[in-house]
Amino acid sequence: MAAITTILADDDYLVLQDLESMVDWEKLGFHIAGTASNGKAALSLVRRYRAALVITDISMPVMDGFDFIEEVRKDFPEIYVILISSYADFEYAKRAMSEGIQDYILKNEISPALMEEKLSSVRERIRSSHRRRQMDLHRELRAFLEGTGELPESIPPGRQFLFSVFSSHLPLEKLKNHFDHLENYGRQLYEEAEILFPGLFPGSLLFTSGAFLITGIPAGSVAEPLSSTTLSRDFEILRSALAGRAEGLLGLYCRTPLTLPEFRKHYERALPRLNYLCSFPSALPRTLEVLSEKPFVPYGKLFPYETLANGGKHPEDFFRQLRLFLENLASREDADGIFMLYHNLLLQMEELSGHLLQIPEEKYFDRPAELYDFFRSCLEKAKELSGSDEKENLLPAVRLAREYIRDHCSDPSLGIAEIAEAAMLSPSRLSVLFKKETGQTVNDFLTNTRISRAVYLLENTNLRIYEIAEQAGYRSAQYFSQVLQQKTGRKPLDFRRSKP
Repeated sequence: MAAITTILADDDYLVLQDLESMVDWEKLGFHIAGTASNGKAALSLVRRYRAALVITDISMPVMDGFDFIEEVRKDFPEIYVILISSYADFEYAKRAMSEGIQDYILKNEISPALMEEKLSSVRERIRSSHRRRQMDLHRELRAFLEGTGELPESIPPGRQFLFSVFSSHLPLEKLKNHFDHLENYGRQLYEEAEILFPGLFPGSLLFTSGAFLITGIPAGSVAEPLSSTTLSRDFEILRSALAGRAEGLLGLYCRTPLTLPEFRKHYERALPRLNYLCSFPSALPRTLEVLSEKPFVPYGKLFPYETLANGGKHPEDFFRQLRLFLENLASREDADGIFMLYHNLLLQMEELSGHLLQIPEEKYFDRPAELYDFFRSCLEKAKELSGSDEKENLLPAVRLAREYIRDHCSDPSLGIAEIAEAAMLSPSRLSVLFKKETGQTVNDFLTNTRISRAVYLLENTNLRIYEIAEQAGYRSAQYFSQVLQQKTGRKPLDFRRSKP
């Protein structure tokens, strides 16, 4: 965790010198951001550096310790205060406690041992309190940004921040893996930033939304007047702090100070294109406003999957349709459309070949055009595997079993005994041969065939969910939904939302 920002205040210069040199502040986890000789100057320092700890004398000119603390509490109610005084008067101590001051030390009792003991205790209390507040604020900020919560009470509606959005380069994986792990990308960045950012920018906001890390630097903490050079410099400080800690780090900043409600409007408008650019970052703009200024309009059409089925006879028709479809998705920067195309084509190719395609768990593409080459190689592999059915590589009994599954998968009672009978083998013998020949079990092939059929029906018909479940071979729509989500990472309605 970052060092605890500390302000020292005393009108006696020698006392300030003693406090600074008495212990190793950095080693104990503290950073002295500034010293002041009166309460007014100390108040300015606390506001500037958003200090977490104040050690202050009671009797000071211009503004005494009690008035100083009263003012500080208005903006920083959680700040930890230690009063020091040369007065051993009980009334002072009693008033200090009534003001909510956590500790009180007499100057003639101060020693290195006492200070180390006090600071060690204070450090743990501040960090524990900070973690609780940060977790609460993180949840509140995330809920507000995603439209499920109100603006946190601790943040005045008019307070402005310089916002930045960071993300790792998101691999275009198989859809289930992608959505299962999406939250992890933002969480990993947050864990790194949580250590670095508070020390770089005291009082900054830090939270996640899905795969994105969002930071907000208090507008008053950067140089004035604001300029593109200033913003770019501070953004680079943030970016370089995470460089090397996250693979393919991407980031955009807002070029003007914004309140949280203002930032949310930009973020909501930019999010679809931001999702796209995190997987295809070749033309990533610098500012979030550039993304939000251009309205997002999804492509909203379905790929003609029937051309894949005819790919063996007319492959160029399929590839022509694929190239055109990818170009249209890329021109709209439609991330959801590309994810669905990627996922569905893999499902269809696996069903076409009757084999699981050996695709890496993580697959990066710098440009959508690279998907075209990727699918060409996938189809060649699928055709090779499918063509092997006609060769000695795939036994006739296994081929019969696969064809029987495709023809009867809508029967919810279909099981390995019936399939084995159609293939004229015993169930145990079929299980061994099927696994050996295709690389998957009979049940896996049956499930993949049912899910592939269900996805097609969800995207291309207006049948009800329970009707699709029945046609895919499931007695219960609820169980069908569970299997679908397990296999694809999405619920039935998510496929329906992707329909034009």
